[in-house]
Amino acid sequence: MSSTSGLGQPTNFNVIGTGLELPNGATVDVATPEGTSVAQASLTSEAFQHLVSTMEARGYRLEGERFVEHDSFGAREARLDLGQDGTRPEISERDEALIRHTFGNLGMPSPHWEQADSLRTRVEGRVEFGQATQAMSSYLANPTDANQQAAVQAVGNLASAEGEMNVYDLLFLVFRESIHETNQDRAYFLSKIQMFNKIADGLSDYLGDLGDASQELSEKAKDKEDPSKESIEVDVRSFDLKTTDTQGKVIEFPKVEKTFTRDSLNTEIKNVESSQETIRNQRQMASTAFQNFDQKMNQLYNLMSSVLKTTSEMRSGTVRNML
Repeated sequence: MSSTSGLGQPTNFNVIGTGLELPNGATVDVATPEGTSVAQASLTSEAFQHLVSTMEARGYRLEGERFVEHDSFGAREARLDLGQDGTRPEISERDEALIRHTFGNLGMPSPHWEQADSLRTRVEGRVEFGQATQAMSSYLANPTDANQQAAVQAVGNLASAEGEMNVYDLLFLVFRESIHETNQDRAYFLSKIQMFNKIADGLSDYLGDLGDASQELSEKAKDKEDPSKESIEVDVRSFDLKTTDTQGKVIEFPKVEKTFTRDSLNTEIKNVESSQETIRNQRQMASTAFQNFDQKMNQLYNLMSSVLKTTSEMRSGTVRNML
């Protein structure tokens, strides 16, 4: 972040969390009275007001002799995690995880995530946005230093094209777009696991019914001269083993009553057990795929953290080079 006073005096400064890098290269903590006092003495009045506005947008306000989080004074409606009416807006698990892992763990300013959709509408038509998203995706697919620098530069170009804009908001938006496909794959395999679990439950219920029928047939054949000729009527159940219905429920076909002898009943039990084994194998494959994508998501968060660090360093270096 930088600006110039009306008198032409440079008022460039960089803020990370509550750490303020002054034009002379010194860094002070504006969460302390001492740091705020030095900042006010080092900056023009215009630049200091710019600092106040910037900190306000990031969830801090000037209280007495230092900057404090709004939460410290109960004004939570001004924080990013609350709406204008004081209630918590909707936030997806994906967005919350992205903020927690990439911004929160680094102590970086949290993005204005509730503005993400409106911001996307604003920038999605820009060539720079497409270039930034593509560059970030390339870095995620092949996390080399060169690709990281290209991604950071592309986001910087987008920020420059948009003018006065919080680069962290843009990073969050580009990050979110870049991991969207991976998250969709992860959700797909999770739904597959849930589907196979429900089908397995249906097969287990039917196997229980067959077990009861087997016990009943054994009782019926007891003390008979030729037990193998004894039979029992059973409602045969069959299921769609490939999918569930639109409500996620097991698709079961109409029952068919059938007469079973001991041999044919044992065959039916083995068939159901074979179907169970098939479902178990498919569920294991889906579970492995889900774990792989879940691991990839964590790797993506780590890569995002790396980009944030590099972006911060580049912004800091740019400020120093302008002095």
